[in-house]
Amino acid sequence: MSVNVIVGLPFVLLGVLFIFLAKRNAKRAEESLTWPSVRGTITSSMLASFDSDDSPTTYQPKVEYEYTVANQPYTGKRIAFGVAGSGNEAAARKVVVQYAIGSAVEVFYNPAKPSDAVLERSAAASNKVFWIMGGVFTVAGLLALVV
Repeated sequence: MSVNVIVGLPFVLLGVLFIFLAKRNAKRAEESLTWPSVRGTITSSMLASFDSDDSPTTYQPKVEYEYTVANQPYTGKRIAFGVAGSGNEAAARKVVVQYAIGSAVEVFYNPAKPSDAVLERSAAASNKVFWIMGGVFTVAGLLALVV
C-alpha cells in the first residue's frame, strides 16, 4: 500500500463522515418543521466547559426540559440538531440565559416517536463547522491520493 493511500484515505473517510453528520443534522432539522409542538418547562440549564491541553476550551449549554404528549410525560435535552458547543463562551451563556430554569418553552416532537424532541427546529451552529471540515478533509485526502 502506498504512502499516498495511507495518508489520503483516512482524510477522505473523515471528511465523508463530517459531511454525513452535517447532512443528517440538516435533514433532521428540515423534517422537524412538520412536527407538532407542546408547551414544556425547562428543568435544568447550565453552562458546561471542556478543557484540553492541546485545544481551546469548549463551552456547551446543557438544557433539560419536560413536556407531555397524550398524557405521557417526557424529558428532553436536545436544543437543536447537532453539537451545541463552541469556543464562544458568551454565545453558549446566551443560550443558557434564554432557557432559564422554570421558563415555559415550545417543544417540537416527532409524532412517530414523541421522545424525539427539540427546542429549535434547526441544525446547531456547529453544523457549519462539520460542512467545512468535511470539505477540507475530503479535498486534502483526495489531493494526498493523487499527488
